[in-house]
Order: sequence, then C-alpha cells, then structure tokens
Amino acid sequence: MCGCCCVRRQQRVIQSPTKQRTLPGTEPPAGSPHFTVWPTLAQLERACAGGGGRELADAVAHAAGCELRACGVDVTWSPTVDCARQGYYYEPIGRTFHTVASDCIAGLVAGQQRAGVAACAKHFPGMGAASNDSHYQLPVIGLSHKELIETDIAAFEAAIQAGVEVIMTNHAVYPSLCATKQPATVSHGIITGLARERLHFDGVIVTDDLGMAGAVAQFGGDIGAAAAAAVVAGCDLCMISYDVAARYPAAVRAVTSAACHERLSEALRRVDALVSRCRARAAADTVPPLACVGCAEHEELARRAGVGLDDAPLTHSVGTDYRAPTWSSWCSTL
Repeated sequence: MCGCCCVRRQQRVIQSPTKQRTLPGTEPPAGSPHFTVWPTLAQLERACAGGGGRELADAVAHAAGCELRACGVDVTWSPTVDCARQGYYYEPIGRTFHTVASDCIAGLVAGQQRAGVAACAKHFPGMGAASNDSHYQLPVIGLSHKELIETDIAAFEAAIQAGVEVIMTNHAVYPSLCATKQPATVSHGIITGLARERLHFDGVIVTDDLGMAGAVAQFGGDIGAAAAAAVVAGCDLCMISYDVAARYPAAVRAVTSAACHERLSEALRRVDALVSRCRARAAADTVPPLACVGCAEHEELARRAGVGLDDAPLTHSVGTDYRAPTWSSWCSTL
C-alpha cells in the first residue's frame, strides 16, 4: 500500500472474488517508530561486501520478519531484488542492489520465511534499468535478452532457488522479452513463458498496484481491463492500492468474466496453497512476543547491517524530498 497501509486494509485486497481468502499482508510506514529502522538494500549490500553476506542478510530478514510476525502479518511485499544500473532512476534511491547479490537475496528470503512470513521478490523481471517511475509513466527497459538473463532475471532465480513464495510483477515494457511490447504485468510471454515455464516458479504471482500509470496506460485508465489482462497473462493476485472502494468492483467483474475463466481455478489453487501454508505456520509456530518490535537487539543488528551509512536526504524524480526508504520492512513501494 505504497509505504503506509495497515493489515486490515490490505486484507481487503488479497482475497478471491468468489470466496473469502483473507491473508494478512502489510507494508508498514518507512521509519515507523514502532518498528526497527532497517538498512536500505544499498546499505546492506555494502555491509555484506566484506563476506558473510548471506548470514547477515538472513539475520536481518529473520529479525524483521519476527517483528512483522509478532504483529500478525503473514505476507510482506519484500524483498526488492532489482539490480540498479548507474545513471538510471533507481540507482540513487538506495532501495535496490547494485550487483546480482545472490547470497544476500537468498538470505533475505530464507530469513524472512524462517520467521514465518512469506517473502515476495519484486519487481519481476527487474526494474534496475528503468529510466522513469512506473507510478507516473510507462518505462521501457532497453536491455538485451542476454543482459536481462545474466543480471536482473538471475536475481529472481536466486530468490526462487531460496524458496520464495510470492513474486511481484512490474509495469515496464521489455522489447527483448516481449515482441508485442506489453508491460510485464500483462505479458503472457513474461509471466507464463518466463516465470512459470523457464524459471519453473509455481508460487503466487501478484501484480504491482494496478492503479499505476504504467499498468493502465494502454487500457485507457480502465483498471478492470488491466486486471483481466494480468490474470490472463498468468498473475494470481491483482493489487489495488488506492480508491479501493471505487476500483475493486470493476476489477472483480473483469476477472470473473468469461475471458479469465480458464485461469481462475489455477490462480485460486495457488492462493489457497499460500493461505494454507500461512495458516499452518500460525497454528504450529510460536509467535514472537510483541516486545521484539524495535528492541535493542534488533537496533544493534540494524547498525551492524549498515543503518546510518550515507543516509543523506535524496530527491525523488517528481521533486519530493525524502530519505532513502528503510526496510521496515523492505515493504515500501516507492
């Protein structure tokens, strides 16, 4: 929910249009006083550079996952595994890696899920070479097929091999991956052909917010049409972050139409499986005490993992000043 949603609000989005499948997921506000302020991915990458990267990433993600688990969260939209390129939009923001940090990615996924919170690798198939922000425009990623496979997509392979349960798409165009030049979220070749068939990912695929300009531009702003196209392409969940009351009914009508009928049973199977795993963890695991949230031990771990390194104010591409997003808990969708 773009950095400031609550569990109850997110529950409304993550459910089947035909059956209630509520799955608490959240994006706590960056820098929330109730949560430990974790390092940005760029800070964590630097802290891991001296060795032991997977172990440190695992420890940080496990601690952050415990804080979320203590608050009743089952799924979080993290980690971001995009690989930023120098001179492109995401490079100065600090929310991405600058290399294919496979060990860090594996540690983040494993640690978070070891805490009982399903991880979500985003933004498939990689936004590191975007020159603009898909919240406001439709980015075109001009990398070759070889470049994408060896860098951006390799990062998602690391997450998949670590057992990530969810992948989030993005709303950029990849001419080298999709001949029809459709945004990744609605590209059958990218979602089904690449994620499912080539990378063999059988977990849940969720869209990024369908209210973003990059998602609805080719549909004349029709969020229902965008949702239907995403489901047909292979997505299992459709995220709607803003104006939910007005947009949700149109999306439900669209995805329950005849055009999506064949895919719905497959999508619901995957969502049901995720819900079942979360319920099983909730029944079997010991929920961490609420006292772990923002505790001194976690704050010390955050400092060891890079909090405070080069943490100067940055400027957003649309002119809003803000600090580099923290990982509290790598859930911001700025």
